[in-house]
Amino acid sequence: MLHSGIHFKQKGQSLLWVLGFLATMAVTFAGVYSVGQTTSEKQKIVNAADAAAYTGAMVEVRALNLTAYANRADIANEVFLAQMVSMQSWVDYMKTSAGNWKLVAEALSWIPGVAAVASALEAIESGLSTAADVMKDATMPAAIFAVEGYYTVMDNALKTVFGTTGSLNMAFATQSAADAVLAANVATQGGKLDSAPVAINTIALGAINAMEWKKAFHRYDSSTGGDAGSASDDGRRNARDILVNSRDEFSSERKGPNGLFALFFGNLKVGGCPLPEFGVSRDGPTQLKKYERWEAQDTTEYYLTSGAKCKKSSIPMGWGRSTAANEEDAGDMKTEPHASAGELAYYEVKKNAKWTGVKAFWDVSRDSNDYPVAAFKPGEETLTFTVAVAKRKAEIRNNEHSSLNFMNTPNTTSRLGSADAKADYMNDQISAKSEAKVFFSRPAKNNQDFTGTRLFREDDHKEIASLYNPYWQVRLKNVETNPLNMSTKDLAKITAIYGTNLPLAPFSQ
Repeated sequence: MLHSGIHFKQKGQSLLWVLGFLATMAVTFAGVYSVGQTTSEKQKIVNAADAAAYTGAMVEVRALNLTAYANRADIANEVFLAQMVSMQSWVDYMKTSAGNWKLVAEALSWIPGVAAVASALEAIESGLSTAADVMKDATMPAAIFAVEGYYTVMDNALKTVFGTTGSLNMAFATQSAADAVLAANVATQGGKLDSAPVAINTIALGAINAMEWKKAFHRYDSSTGGDAGSASDDGRRNARDILVNSRDEFSSERKGPNGLFALFFGNLKVGGCPLPEFGVSRDGPTQLKKYERWEAQDTTEYYLTSGAKCKKSSIPMGWGRSTAANEEDAGDMKTEPHASAGELAYYEVKKNAKWTGVKAFWDVSRDSNDYPVAAFKPGEETLTFTVAVAKRKAEIRNNEHSSLNFMNTPNTTSRLGSADAKADYMNDQISAKSEAKVFFSRPAKNNQDFTGTRLFREDDHKEIASLYNPYWQVRLKNVETNPLNMSTKDLAKITAIYGTNLPLAPFSQ
């Protein structure tokens, strides 16, 4: 009986120990659960911030690539106009050549078969005359109207992206895209979902992103002088160079054929001073003069030089000339011998008005050496887009929101510790900051992406950033303390308004 009593008391002591252990385990489990939930929410917010930054930067990248396509399209239109001016000059040249050769054929009509040639040349001259009239009265005005119309539409559209309010428009567009991504970052399970993270400090970061966008790009026109003290004489110099170098052979220099046909439409000479020299001179340049006028001229003439001073006598056989400018302008005239083919072309020139010259283009800002600003130098290409994301403490599911709420109960009975295990959130929120890098990079031969093989440069050179090629890309970057590497002056302006906690300030829209 005594043994049984002792055994009964031992069982009661064990129950107390078990109950205490289970209580301790419950508290430990609640703490682990709370930490796990907080860690999971933090990772989700970081992922959401990265997705939002990447998406916002993609809006900028697409705008830059579309601008490059728009600029290239305008260059193509201007090249087309140069071709039309060249064609008009060449048609007139062929018309006068056919007419003069017809006169020669008529003078030699006593030779069998030459009369038929004269008749054919007459038909050719008539057809070319009609073509020349159509080009002057319809084709050229329509071409100039189309080129100028496209540029007006394009320029007005690009002003909304890069102009006075362009940086604000871009800031709103990028933030809207980032907000849409954040709204979609919601976990679902069994028909239930959690709350989405939201962007914070949108006004401050929007201002920073807008300032970076505005500084990165510039409109180059006739008054810029190449931007910021550039040595170039006109801000449109790069556009002019691209335009001139984009022409084909016909719209740059129409040379005559070789061989037998050189006697009629080529360059040929026999002899040389001081002995008599006989030759055929064919010339057909198309030139862009002072950014404001296209000049195309085609001539062929026979010449004979004689005497110690190589005095030249010429017989013009074909000539044509065309210009395009804002006003009807015959253009410049070189000093030519009297009644030369060049002189005849000058006085019979077809003058086309309402072309406003090389257009102003948006491009990356350049330094005094006409080199992209530091933000776009090879190896350092960067235009950073920054977002800050947060979720309120009250929207995070952890033990503080359980019905027991014991994690929020402070211990006031002991000086050695507390059972209060609630999470401590800075500013009562979980937040994260993410930055994406917008950069320019043309695929290179050492790139493993086989899809870009047709885009490789033959010279393997690194191509500097511009808004003429659509090679703008985006990637995430390491977050920096100084948002976007702003200047101390600009950063001071922002922090003076929004405080030193940027961009992890208290929750704000």
